[in-house]
Amino acid sequence: MASKAAAFGVLLLLLLGPFSGIHVTLVPLLIGMACLSMLVGNLGALRQTSLGRFMAYSSIAQVGFLLLGLLGPKSDALFSCIQYLFIYAFGNFTAFMVFGLVAWKRPFELQSLRGLSRQSPALAFVLMLAMFSLAGIPPLAGFIGKFALLASAAKSGYIALVFFAAVNAVVSLYYYLIVIKEAYITEIPDDIEDLGPLHFPFSARWALILFSVGLLLLGIHPFFANWLTVF
Repeated sequence: MASKAAAFGVLLLLLLGPFSGIHVTLVPLLIGMACLSMLVGNLGALRQTSLGRFMAYSSIAQVGFLLLGLLGPKSDALFSCIQYLFIYAFGNFTAFMVFGLVAWKRPFELQSLRGLSRQSPALAFVLMLAMFSLAGIPPLAGFIGKFALLASAAKSGYIALVFFAAVNAVVSLYYYLIVIKEAYITEIPDDIEDLGPLHFPFSARWALILFSVGLLLLGIHPFFANWLTVF
């Protein structure tokens, strides 16, 4: 995830810096890449049972939203993209931490999340925050981030593209809800070992608290998000 964020950061600096003169020329390419990324990412994520591949396809879809931000005016593009990189990092790291803790005792598969809400309500709640943030549900950070990206594209008149992205956001909500359903609703089948009480390191507990607070603060306190982008 960090490598993807770094690569996009370099692309952002190049397009809005040394290559700003050809930014307009690259707009059709950016639009095509954004649409293709959202379609491939969302359709791919819908069919996954492996948590690793699920998050990989989810990341592809998220890149499509980031590319939308590049279509707006320079100041809006810089603000919305940097802000969303922070927000996406918080959501992604949180989800992978939860998946990793569960994977200590189970395979790295979607069905391994079954029963999590009973065995570790706090961990299931943190996972729900991460999924809702990645889906862009208010008042979490992901909503603020995606809204800024769509607003950036809308300011340059790409209304049809914004509508296309909004439809894809609804599709993404479906597969993020599948993860939450596995953790909260689906019963544990007989062929899966019961996790029992989940115990994890003190450092991991504090990291999850930090990420969860970040997902909330970046969503309900715009000043905090603005400060991050300025920093």
